[in-house]
Amino acid sequence: MNFYSLLMPLLQAAPVDSLPDFDLEGTVATLIHTPIPVTLRNAGEWFLEFSIKLALCLAIIWAAKKAIGALSRWLRKIIDRRRMDKTVSHFLINLLRVFLWLIIVWILISILGINTSSVVALFASAGLAFGLALSGTLQNFAGGVMILIFKPFRTGDYISSQGEEGTVDDITIINTILITPDNRTVYLPNGATFSGIVRNTSKQRTRRIEWIFAIGYGNDYEQAKELLLKLLGLDSRVLKDPAPFIALNKVNSGSIDIVVRVWVKSDDYWGVFYDLNEVVYKTFPANELSPSSPQMEVYLHQVKETASAAPSPGGSKAAVAEAKTELTHNEHHCDASAKPSGGES
Repeated sequence: MNFYSLLMPLLQAAPVDSLPDFDLEGTVATLIHTPIPVTLRNAGEWFLEFSIKLALCLAIIWAAKKAIGALSRWLRKIIDRRRMDKTVSHFLINLLRVFLWLIIVWILISILGINTSSVVALFASAGLAFGLALSGTLQNFAGGVMILIFKPFRTGDYISSQGEEGTVDDITIINTILITPDNRTVYLPNGATFSGIVRNTSKQRTRRIEWIFAIGYGNDYEQAKELLLKLLGLDSRVLKDPAPFIALNKVNSGSIDIVVRVWVKSDDYWGVFYDLNEVVYKTFPANELSPSSPQMEVYLHQVKETASAAPSPGGSKAAVAEAKTELTHNEHHCDASAKPSGGES
């Protein structure tokens, strides 16, 4: 006696009037006579095959991680020997890692038996959607690549761009990170930074400083010039070549302006600028060189005039008086303050 002989009496006794068009006996017989062990065997074979593929994928991921890490360290050593910029080397190594991992993912998809054509179509549509949604980010990415290639500035340079200035702390693919003199962190988008104006004050080793000092008309210009040359000679940070330049810059209504230009190392720029301002302020009065101070001279001139009017019908004469006041400003001048030729603070 088998399972079919036990099940058939139950099926014949069951009410099947509600399903007149359905051959329940034949359907059940077909299902019973279907080789169930064969189906289970197919499922077992599929599971075994999938397990082998999954284990192979995990082994490939582990080996790829080790290989990509070793390759990155090897490339970093080669780049360090050639003294390439750290930002560029970091970008190139990361780009290589992303490219290699994309290849690994493609291999894993093929091993698992996923249709690669559908995956390509999926990535293409997703790339189009991301490209439309992140157009600004892609522009910043392109700007970051161009900055790393053409190197208008590097990490550690002091730059000013887009109304901000500071020391470059890092250059990423999307942003350039600045640290301002008051220790604020500013993120500049690379797209606008590369396409806009960038002032790099650290690019050159030397820089020129310019002052303008104002003295009164009663002071001796030659004496002021010799004193300034002496003060500049006492500062070892002022470069001898090019030589300091001192000249009479402008003759104002109440003062004369003396322009002073010197060359210093870029790192000494602000120290020399502020120190000379302080020394000149203390030294000029001690040598009877007084800077011009703001002053104003006012002259008051009052004129009275009288006029006789024609006789009125009443026969009386009226006297008309008019007073005029004139203010004349003969002199009004102020000392010109020294201004740096650089842009950073």
